[in-house]
Amino acid sequence: RVFEKVREYLCGFEGMEVFDIGCGNGKMVFEALKEFSSVRYFGIDRSKAMIEETKQRCPYSDSEFMATDIYSFATERMFDRIFLCHVLHLLDKKEAILTFVKKHLKKQGRCVITLHSKDDAPKKRDWIQWFKNQYQKTYQNNHGNVTIETWPSLFGTKFEPVVAECVRGNIQLSEASPYLAYLETERHRFHPDPTEEEWNAFLLYVQNEIESSIKEQGFFDEEQRYGVLVLENAS
Repeated sequence: RVFEKVREYLCGFEGMEVFDIGCGNGKMVFEALKEFSSVRYFGIDRSKAMIEETKQRCPYSDSEFMATDIYSFATERMFDRIFLCHVLHLLDKKEAILTFVKKHLKKQGRCVITLHSKDDAPKKRDWIQWFKNQYQKTYQNNHGNVTIETWPSLFGTKFEPVVAECVRGNIQLSEASPYLAYLETERHRFHPDPTEEEWNAFLLYVQNEIESSIKEQGFFDEEQRYGVLVLENAS
């Protein structure tokens, strides 16, 4: 559903100039833009591998890409739409980035920002808490202190969105293996580093929980929550 909300609040149009900051593989933005056949797309990411993947995915002939970070990037160009999709929490100097964004929006331009929610994936949060308690670990979440819930306290009215919505959805699985593979990507967030014995015990615990859910209701489901914000240059 987050794709649908991004598309809805984009208020896009044919021929618009789009700037995708921290584009990653481009999946979310291209999904949001898919109803438009003519877009001038410019994507930047500090990862050359991500830039190459975005190039392969990009459906627009009028497109540019640059492997750079936003701090090193300078331009006088103005854009109709700017995207910050699940990237703001990774950036230092967040206010400076948001100031840059507003400076480079055309009149009536919009910046669409997607954020994590502190209440996302409640089952995963319960399992992480179990692991922390069992093995005296700490866990560094993937959103820092920037979430849809903390936005007002972080930025006040300086960057007041015209849209702020928490989007909810569900994933459903018929087997545990995809979720266990996902958890492998989270291992580095635990400190001290889990031993193989500790980690295998964690995966087994989660696997048993998921398989119990599948046995009981025919599937495992997990709630997903994301924030969608829109900044607008109304001047």
